[in-house]
Amino acid sequence: MRTLARSTKRSKAKLAKSPARAYIASMENIFTYMVYAGAVLAVLGLLGLGYSVRMALKLKKDAPEGQEAKDRMQLLVAVNTAGLGTGFIGLALVAVGVLVS
Repeated sequence: MRTLARSTKRSKAKLAKSPARAYIASMENIFTYMVYAGAVLAVLGLLGLGYSVRMALKLKKDAPEGQEAKDRMQLLVAVNTAGLGTGFIGLALVAVGVLVS
């Protein structure tokens, strides 16, 4: 009975030291970091969207004419698109990290 317990302990120790286990543990850490990085990107995307809303409200309040209005609208569209893209990539990273881990 004692030899069976010893062999079980030895096999568990060998299994814990195996490269496959170490690789799986490192992959779990990668997916955890992926979720955190995705959350940060999602928050940055939301901040970018909030900033674009503030820009739009200021643009509406100022009501510029001609080329100035066009230039400010182009900047607004660029900031809005960047915020949406960043938020989407962040949410995608969170979803993949949660589903895989």
